[in-house]
Amino acid sequence: PPPPFFFKQNTAYDLSLGLVGSDMCIRDSYNRPDRILGWQLLSQCAKRGFCMTEQAKLEAYLAAFRRRLIKLVVARGVAVLALAALFLTLAAVYLGIRQAFASELIIGARIILVLVLGLVASVSLIYPLRVLRRTQGVREIEKRAPGFDGRIETYQGLTRTGSSSPFLGLLAEDTLRLARALPISLRVPKWEISVPTALAAVVVMILVGLAAFGPGNWRYGVRHLWAVGSYRHVAATKNRCRPRR
Repeated sequence: PPPPFFFKQNTAYDLSLGLVGSDMCIRDSYNRPDRILGWQLLSQCAKRGFCMTEQAKLEAYLAAFRRRLIKLVVARGVAVLALAALFLTLAAVYLGIRQAFASELIIGARIILVLVLGLVASVSLIYPLRVLRRTQGVREIEKRAPGFDGRIETYQGLTRTGSSSPFLGLLAEDTLRLARALPISLRVPKWEISVPTALAAVVVMILVGLAAFGPGNWRYGVRHLWAVGSYRHVAATKNRCRPRR
C-alpha cells in the first residue's frame, strides 16, 4: 500500500504569521498604489519596504490634493496682484505725465498703490489660503470631484473628533476606491496653474521693461512711482506747463 500522507497542522502562531500585514499590503498588480492614484507619493511603499494602510493612502491622496489647490490659489492670486499693479502703474504714470509728475500726485499714487495692492492680496491670496487651511480643502475637493458624494467631508469629520470607530477604516477604503478613478491631475489640470503663473510673469516683465527700456516719460514715471527716492529726468521738465506767448 502507498505510504500515508502526513499533513502538518498549522498552529495559531503559524496562522498569525501568515495573517500579519494581510490587511495592510496589497500585492496584486491591479491595486498597486502607483497605478491606483497615478502619482509618485505612494511609490514610497515599495522604496521603504512597507505598505501603507488604506487610511494612510487616503491621507496621502488628500495631502497631495491640498498642495495642488494651494499652488492653484497662489498662482491665481499672484496673477491678479500683478495685473492690478500694472493697471495702477499705467494709470498713475499717465496722470503724472499730464501733470508734470507733481509731488502731491506721486505721493497720492503711491499711497493708493499700496492700499489697493494690499486689498487685492488679502482678497485673492491671503483669505483663500486661510479658508483652505481652515477647511483642509474639503469643500474644494468635493466640488472638483463630486464623485466622492460627501465621503471626504464625513471622513474628515471623523478624523477631527479622533474617532476609533471601525467605520473609519471602511470609509477610507471606499473613498480610496473612488479616488482611483479621480486622479488629481484631472481634477486640477496643470494648465489652471501654469496659465496664471505665465500671465503673472508676463506682467512683471512688462513692468520691468517699461522701467528699463520704455519711452522717456513712461520710463521715468514707472521708476519714480515704484522707487523710494526720486529721479531727475529731462522729460519731466520738458512737459511742464509753459505760459503761452
